[in-house]
Amino acid sequence: MKCKGFKKNQAKRARSLVMGLGLATSLASLTLAAPLYAQSALAVGAPIEGNLEKGAADTYTLDLDPGDFVLGAADQITVDVSITLTGPDGEKIQTFDRPARGPETYRFTATSAGEHTLTVRPYGNETGDYVMRLVRSEPTAATPAGQLDQALADYGTGSPGLAVAVVRDGQVVHAKGYGTANLEHGIPISTDTRFNMASVGKQFTAMAVVMLADQGKLSLDDDVRLYLPELDVGQAVTLRQMLSHTSGIRDTFGLAGLAGRQRGDPMRFKTVRDLLLRQKALSFEPGSKFEYSNGNYDLAAEVVSRVTDQSFRQWVEENILLPLGMTNTVVIDNFREVIPNRASSYESENGVWQEEVLADTLYGSGLGYTTVGDLALWLDNYRTAKVGGRNVIDQMTKVARLNDGETTDYGLGLYVETFKGLDRFEHSGSVAGYRSDVVFYPTLGAGVVVLANAGTIDPINITDTTTEMFFGDQLKPETLSDSVEEKTEETEETPYNPDTFDAARFDMFEGRYEQEGFLGYMMTVTRDDEGYQILMTSETKPWKITPVADDSFRTRGGLEITFSQVKGGKAQSISAPRMGPQPFYRITSEPEPLNPQDYVGRYYSEELDSLFTVGEEDGVVLAIIPGRKEPIKLRPSADGRFLGDFRSPVWGVAFDRDSTGRATGFSVNSVRTQGVRFDRIE
Repeated sequence: MKCKGFKKNQAKRARSLVMGLGLATSLASLTLAAPLYAQSALAVGAPIEGNLEKGAADTYTLDLDPGDFVLGAADQITVDVSITLTGPDGEKIQTFDRPARGPETYRFTATSAGEHTLTVRPYGNETGDYVMRLVRSEPTAATPAGQLDQALADYGTGSPGLAVAVVRDGQVVHAKGYGTANLEHGIPISTDTRFNMASVGKQFTAMAVVMLADQGKLSLDDDVRLYLPELDVGQAVTLRQMLSHTSGIRDTFGLAGLAGRQRGDPMRFKTVRDLLLRQKALSFEPGSKFEYSNGNYDLAAEVVSRVTDQSFRQWVEENILLPLGMTNTVVIDNFREVIPNRASSYESENGVWQEEVLADTLYGSGLGYTTVGDLALWLDNYRTAKVGGRNVIDQMTKVARLNDGETTDYGLGLYVETFKGLDRFEHSGSVAGYRSDVVFYPTLGAGVVVLANAGTIDPINITDTTTEMFFGDQLKPETLSDSVEEKTEETEETPYNPDTFDAARFDMFEGRYEQEGFLGYMMTVTRDDEGYQILMTSETKPWKITPVADDSFRTRGGLEITFSQVKGGKAQSISAPRMGPQPFYRITSEPEPLNPQDYVGRYYSEELDSLFTVGEEDGVVLAIIPGRKEPIKLRPSADGRFLGDFRSPVWGVAFDRDSTGRATGFSVNSVRTQGVRFDRIE
């Protein structure tokens, strides 16, 4: 790569420590010129500080030969950025735009010779600092293992990282650690490092229940209240619906947040179990939709314990872990337990690593700690059915069917999906700073495991990348037109060309939509210079959407939305089958005038055994949760309802009022949790 002279549009300040994908680097101070679109030549090991104003952009150049591998990142210190790659011919090749903070990674292989450009832009109206780095620019390695080393080169000494394992036909064909397990003591990650597996552990809980069903000790279609009679939710919920996330049981973390849990507070299994068993209602009609809920699996673990008259840990160890040889896996039922070789977990705060301590014992929804080697043994069991037997594996990998006959993409404890022409079973996980993902390809008899100890790491992207490197000859290119062609093949329709979509037509789609029956769960439809997008409640970044028909769009993750019921030149509803049968309706009505004093008071929830205080300040209604330092502002919406802060436990509130207008109680929605009841006590 040839280095060229460069100039920048902002004064550069020295910064002692920059957190990237995994590289801590001291930066020199640079003071340079200031055009709007400044241009800089990138060089390996020479990071460049940037500061973006609203609407500004910085452009970086690289001289490349065909086959050159490039890896780098823009460390998003105080601004969310996207990176657009343009080839020597001036044509856009790709846009990199994933996390809102941490490193925005760019990785590609050049297909032509000449000067390539990387343009860094802020998201929306954001402004702030970032650091642009080039980690690798070199010929592509000849082996899959070498290519993976290149792709993960930025996880080094002084930063958290990950471990990767690739298994095929029972043999681990590649396993390696990258980065640091403990920053305080400089302990490197190895294949023996134990990470919290987070929601990857749901597969073990599902297998435990399905094995008990296969042994005739319960039925998947039993009402869970047969085993948990104190769960008085007023209607039948089957074990199958729980394991497929179609039960309506509320989420562990949504309930705990409403009950006053703060970030970092420990969550003990017994406390969570008792909280779930106090619920008097469900979020939705069982079987009517898919909605991921940790509460399903925490209660399922309690069912296993009651049916077997053993602790969940003991039963899983004796019947699953030890028969598979998973001796490095620990079911965490005691947060004080000493776990050798455990990696610490980390998050970044303005570019500086901070430890994120985890003291939870939610073994039903997250099991515990493990290694990539142990999870390789687990994945191979989908091939051999050594534990459980083929009937159990088949039950787990069969997608759920809703009441209306539609199917989801989730089986029992794992997703069942397709990646570039290959069927696969997949599940990822996230808790504190731990990140995880496992995938298994049944037609290949192969799988990939990724375990990480930093919240900035995207394990799904790494499992996909690893799959492409090791099994690329088994994959087929997957483009949007491919997926549309598969969908329309039976009708012999011509695949839709997104380039033919009339941009003016999008005017009728833009706006805010709320899902029927889920107060505060909204989809905001917008566009910017990069294209069309939707922003979902609780997400910090929008999802890019691409036209697949005149009225339908699809995200990269496969979510398809369709607009309908045009009135006055505006679409009034959106259907999104993967989010349930309930449509999203356009929000058109204005908030009603209100008297804040009608809502002020104290309210009690029997389901949470918790008090909310509703106050007022300068005409603004406030919700005060026990243990939470800052009150949550409630913004008036339509029909006397209020919207909360989607970064808080309170997403939406619907008050009941008497004939005088005084509030007598309310229902509140939170993450994967709807309709929790509070009644006025004073």
